[in-house]
Parts: sequence; C-alpha cells; structure tokens
Amino acid sequence: MTTGSGAKQRLERIGQGNDPAQDPFRLTLVQFNKLVTFSNVGGAVEFASTSLCGLPKGDLIVYAGLLSLDVSEDPLTANISNTYTLSASLGTTATADNSLVGTDANLMTLAAATIAAASVTPHIKRVLDGPAVGSIVDAGATTAKYLDNNAGTLACFLNMTLPDADISGLGSLRVKGTIRLLTVGLGKNS
Repeated sequence: MTTGSGAKQRLERIGQGNDPAQDPFRLTLVQFNKLVTFSNVGGAVEFASTSLCGLPKGDLIVYAGLLSLDVSEDPLTANISNTYTLSASLGTTATADNSLVGTDANLMTLAAATIAAASVTPHIKRVLDGPAVGSIVDAGATTAKYLDNNAGTLACFLNMTLPDADISGLGSLRVKGTIRLLTVGLGKNS
C-alpha cells in the first residue's frame, strides 16, 4: 500500500546535486605545505599539530585513506638535531600533549619513529588504520565507527612528536604532502 504521490521523494544518486553530507561516497584529495612549530616544554617529548582538512558535515564514516608525507627542517636551525626522530599520527583532534592516543590517533595510529638524515625524514606513506576508520561495525565489535560531525567542527589533524633530546628550544618543521580520504555520508542528524 502506498500513500501520497511521491512528488516530494528525495533521490539519493551520486552526482544529482544532493547535499555533500548526504552523498554516499566522497573522495577528497588535499595537498598541504605547512610550517609546524613544536611545543617548547623542555625536559619532555615535544609535540605539534596542524589541521590538514575539515571533515564533511553530518554523520559519516571515514572508510579509507592514504597519507603521503615529507618532513624537513625549514629553515635550518640549531634548535633541532639534523638526525631527529619523528613520530606522527592522524586524528580528529589536535594533540594537547605528547601521547598521540585516543582522538589524536583515531584516523591513523602512531607511525613508527622515522630518523631524519640531513634534517629530512624518509618519505612516509601510510594507509589510514585508526579505530575510527572502516566499516560501521567490525566483526565481533559492538560499537559503531561513524563520526558525528553535525556541528561541522571535526577536522583531520597531523599530530607529531619529537624526543626532547632532538630539540633544544623553539623549533619548526615543514610538512608537505597529500591526504586522500574516502568518506561515506550517512546524512545529517541536526
């Protein structure tokens, strides 16, 4: 049995001009080139964060992604060792400490420490593997993996740490690369 004429029925088709939060699949490519300044807490692991891109507004799943990252000391200073050891993660929040866990690393877990040579790290290429990436519910899991971004405040942050022995004062690193994100829109809930 049907009711109504269906005249106001919403079509969910890719490329039909739907609201981006309603689009079933969205592939985003973001290029970045930023100078990131590390904390200067001294006596502890130093940390830094930078926003790479905003996430689509609405309820969504980050289904897959790929980070391609090059890091160098630019400009060269005496404050950062030429053979620094960098660790990095991607998350939906900027790190406020040097732990890189939780939402600091929910898109990409901590990348293994990478030792720089002549103030340049080896190229980092990582598939997003954080706990908030993938299908709605993993086999055997009981919690959903979707992100609630109805407020439009979530972003993809590159979070990094340097051992205190590798940095003696205020220092900055240049981060360049691309991030590809495949998201699935689940609509708006606000």
